[in-house]
Amino acid sequence: DEQDVAAAGGQVPPLILLCHSRGGLVARAALKGLGGAGVPHLRAVITLCTPHRGSYVPRLADAYNTTLSTSVDFGALGRSLPGPLGMLLAGRIDQLLDQLANQVRLAMLHSFGTLAQGPGFDELDPASATLQALASGEAPLPGVRYVGFGGSNPTFVRYYLAEAGRVWPVPAAVASPFLVGQLARAPGVSAQFGGLEELSQGDSAVALSSSPWPAPFGAPHQVFPLNHMQALIDPALQQAVLGILRE
Repeated sequence: DEQDVAAAGGQVPPLILLCHSRGGLVARAALKGLGGAGVPHLRAVITLCTPHRGSYVPRLADAYNTTLSTSVDFGALGRSLPGPLGMLLAGRIDQLLDQLANQVRLAMLHSFGTLAQGPGFDELDPASATLQALASGEAPLPGVRYVGFGGSNPTFVRYYLAEAGRVWPVPAAVASPFLVGQLARAPGVSAQFGGLEELSQGDSAVALSSSPWPAPFGAPHQVFPLNHMQALIDPALQQAVLGILRE
């Protein structure tokens, strides 16, 4: 603003863009439209868990909400729970697992921090016309540094079973691989949704192969063991970003 310019002796201070999730795509589109002449004071663009190559999760969330949820047998999860937990919940497990299935459905719909359905989310599809147009003719701006961070914790929700005033967490090491495995069993699902990489290797919303910047930007990329929303609060990631800002 005007005060910042005045404090800098009339010079426009350096600008660094720090973008989370699809905010990185918005920044890319804006910079492509402006060109180098539009932001001469821009020094760096840092993206956190941005789906640079798109994400299948909005499409998957819609399919799960409408059809795939009935294909997942949560009863099989009950049979795989650790012995003491399974024994404590014996006789009520089926009803409780139905509640757990509903938790998964809601979590899928909120995988990007808001409902992963509706206007705009179709743009995140890896094959969308929006992403193709963005990549066409796009090039890094001279003098601008590009850096990307991604997450490798695909656990997108904490699973709990509650009964008679007691609450038991379902181990993520059990629940998350179970869900991916059950989804992959449905005919054609793995191929239709990019191998379910977002839920098996990525940050629950963005696949590891999607969070790096496109090759022409020559951007270094670092992976942290966090999920999509943890990128906003993770202390280790914050320190990594601060290190870049101080350079």
